[in-house]
Order: sequence, then structure tokens, then C-alpha cells
Amino acid sequence: MSEPAQQPENMQPQSQFPYRQFFRTIDLLADLQAPKQERPWLDRVPEEVEEKEYLLYLGCNVLRTPALIQTAAAVLTRMGVDFAAVGGPANCCGIIHYGQGDRPIATSISSRTLGKLRSFRARQVLLWCPSCTHHFQEVLEGTVEIGFLYLHLTQFLSENLHRLRFDREVPLRVALHHHTGFAQSDLDAACTKKILAAIPGLRLVEVRNRRELGKSCLPGQRPDPYGGKWRELIGGILEEAREKGVDVLATVYHSCQRELCAEERTYPFKVENYIQLVGRALGIEHDDLYKSYLLLGDEGRVFEQARPTIEANSLDPEEARDVIRRTFQR
Repeated sequence: MSEPAQQPENMQPQSQFPYRQFFRTIDLLADLQAPKQERPWLDRVPEEVEEKEYLLYLGCNVLRTPALIQTAAAVLTRMGVDFAAVGGPANCCGIIHYGQGDRPIATSISSRTLGKLRSFRARQVLLWCPSCTHHFQEVLEGTVEIGFLYLHLTQFLSENLHRLRFDREVPLRVALHHHTGFAQSDLDAACTKKILAAIPGLRLVEVRNRRELGKSCLPGQRPDPYGGKWRELIGGILEEAREKGVDVLATVYHSCQRELCAEERTYPFKVENYIQLVGRALGIEHDDLYKSYLLLGDEGRVFEQARPTIEANSLDPEEARDVIRRTFQR
């Protein structure tokens, strides 16, 4: 289990947050969808690493949707980028403990993870997760030694469009769901629009995204985590996308993709992350099994579809059924 390996043994959390279950769930969802021998990321950083020009730092929660990581890694490989990818609970940035008020543990976790990232001696660290970016900028800067340059992956891709040699048309009308009103989220949205606009055949359609949505669709980043305001605002975006006849509502962040992908049951368009559209224009496709399982909504059917990966990763069947029930049963 990843979380105990990350949490300092001589520190005990003051909060009642279920860290063990939270991080174990991330590991299990990755294990349901991606055979370990086929993963393009490191979930453990060895003491001796091969230096890379770039490091893709994933954070934790995107491992719930490994197809996005697989696609992002394949895109960087196609671009000829010399990189390694690192993510998972054992490489948490510290934001989970920090957000629960367990600050000494959070600081220790952050320092340990930053040391691992520095060991690659990368020219730049490419951040995937908006929560990690927020934690780096608003908590870690000025309090601990970061020791490397970093930027969000959307910015790196938008600045290197000449290396994205799209060879396939993607003839779709696409609306972008993004977050706004904050410097970093506005930059991420602008970079994503620039990337999508460069895809042959793709036509961007504007829909209104409002500051009140918060920094991401992750419940902890919403102004009313489990209230009706977020649902009302998202409903407005979905209805506008329907009225404008879009083929795809694209997301920037993995948390938004998780929260919105099941809307395909109700609306006549797909919900896809921007990196999937980038991949499609390069002939790269990885099935979003998280979305597929969520749309199935049936524990038994999901288990049967996931069985080959469950067996390949030697998961306990009852533990697999439990996480399927908690995540996908509707």
C-alpha cells in the first residue's frame, strides 16, 4: 500500500481523514485498468535514476484514469521528448495532508517527493495535476527548496506545437470546459485552446465557463463541494453545449473528466479530455476504461470486463469488487 510508505513513520495525523483508504483506492483503480508491466510511469522512484531532459510529474489522482497518462506519455514520445513520468501515492506532492490540516506530515511528504523529482536533473518538470500546480505555487514556493523549473503540460505543448505533427483530421465541433478567474487556470485554458485550434478539422465552439466553478471540478476545489451551485453551473454548460450542437465537450483537468464523463448518458455528445483529442490527431488511442466502467454502472459487468487486468496484477478479487462497487456502481 502506497500511503504508509509515504507518510513519515514518526508522525501521526491529527485529522480523521481516511488516508489509507484514499490512497489505496487510487492504486486499486490504476490496477483495475492498466497492467503494471505496460505502464509508462514510475510509481516508485529508485535510488539511481537515468537523467532526463524533462520529467512528467503526474501527482496522485490521475492514476484513477490511466488512459489519460498513457495518452500523454505516447504524445510526448511521438514528439521526440526525452522524458520520464512519475506519479502515484508514493510520490504525492503533499496537498492531501495539507488540505486536512496535517501540516508537518504534508511538509515532510513534499520535501521527500521534491527530492525524488530533483534526482532526474530534468531541464523542466511538466506538471499534469492542477492541484499539484496550486500546491507548488501557493504553498511550497518560498517555504521549501523546489530546485527545478516547472510548468503545466498544456503550456509545454502549446509552446511546442511545431513538434506536434498532426497527421489525422479530427472533424469535430468541440466546446472546452475549463476553469477561469485564476491566473494559472486561465493560462491552462488559453494553452489548451491553442493546442485544440491547431488540430486539423477541429472547430472550437465557445461555451461560458464561470469563476464560480472554482479551480477544478474536484469537490474540494469547488466553492460548495457537495451543494447545488456547482451542479447548476455545470448544467448550464452542458445545456449550452447541447444547444450549440457540439460533438465533444473537452476537459482540461482529469478531475473534471471524472466528474463529467457520465453525462454521456444524458447528453448527445462525448466528454473527452483534451489530451485524447491530441492523441487522436496523432493516431494514438487508449480506451478510457474509467468512463466505460462508469457508464456500465454494474458491479458484475465491470468486474468481468476488468478480470484480465485484475488477474494480471494479482489483485484480491474481493478488494477489486469493493472498489468497483464504491466507484462505478450506479
